[in-house]
Amino acid sequence: FRMNATTFEMLLGFVGADIEKQSTVMREPISAGERLCMTIRYLATGQSQQESVQAYRRSPASVTKIIPETCEAIWNRLLQKGYVNTPSTVSAWKAIAHGFETKWDFPNCVGALDGKHIVMRAPEGQGSNRYNYKGSHSIVLMAICDAFYRFAYVSVGDTGRRSDAGVFAK
Repeated sequence: FRMNATTFEMLLGFVGADIEKQSTVMREPISAGERLCMTIRYLATGQSQQESVQAYRRSPASVTKIIPETCEAIWNRLLQKGYVNTPSTVSAWKAIAHGFETKWDFPNCVGALDGKHIVMRAPEGQGSNRYNYKGSHSIVLMAICDAFYRFAYVSVGDTGRRSDAGVFAK
């Protein structure tokens, strides 16, 4: 998963209660650990959700629901715990620019920006809202990193029909 066991356990401790489901009479729920494994594998490898369906032997409906729920839980907990903070002052942005100038000899840069279309199954009733230029349905993840590869800003969830430039402009 591109992370060590200690980091995985720490992340599971952060989000486990948010992604754990209650047991029903009919069957046992998918554990929080397995939900997190599915999500991390999906994010780390760039494989499709269909490959997660096959690897974990779960239904497509379960996987397409688990991955977004877990991503949202991770995001909310990391924000709450202060791991992700968008610079809000001029001095914070200047510090990022200073990092690019000193480490990379790249002056006047306040971040490295890129976007990724995350392929998904088309939600019912959405029409072509999430249909992208590559011929699939997706949501857009866009991030700005500082000179030391730390996220300075993250945007997740724009519709796939928007280009990176459109998401950035918004």
